[in-house]
Amino acid sequence: MGELMSKLQDLEASDPDKAKQVLAKIAGDLLSQAEQTGDDRMKALAGKFDEASKTGDLSVLEPRHHGGGHHHRPPGDAASANPATDAGKLASYVSAQHDRMADIESIISSALEA
Repeated sequence: MGELMSKLQDLEASDPDKAKQVLAKIAGDLLSQAEQTGDDRMKALAGKFDEASKTGDLSVLEPRHHGGGHHHRPPGDAASANPATDAGKLASYVSAQHDRMADIESIISSALEA
C-alpha cells in the first residue's frame, strides 16, 4: 500500500490534473465496491479519495489517529465464555480485513495503470 501511495504522490507532483482524474476513478471504484459489500469503512475511504480528487490534497488520505486512550477490540472480547468461537470470529475478521485491503490495493493499482 505504501508503494501505491508513493506513486500517487509522484503523480500528483508531476501531473496534478492526471492525479485528480486517477483519484476520482479510485473514489468511484471504492464507492461501488463499498455499496456491493456494505462496507462503511470503504465508503468513508471513497469519500476521502473523492475529496482528494477535488482538492489535489493527498494529506486527506493519511490515517487519522485519535487520542483519549480508547482502543477498539476485534469481535470476541476477553470476557467471552467460548475461546474457540472467539478464535474463529477473530480469524474471520482478520481474513475479511485482508480481503478488503487487497480489494483497495487492486482498485488503486488499476487506476494508476490506466
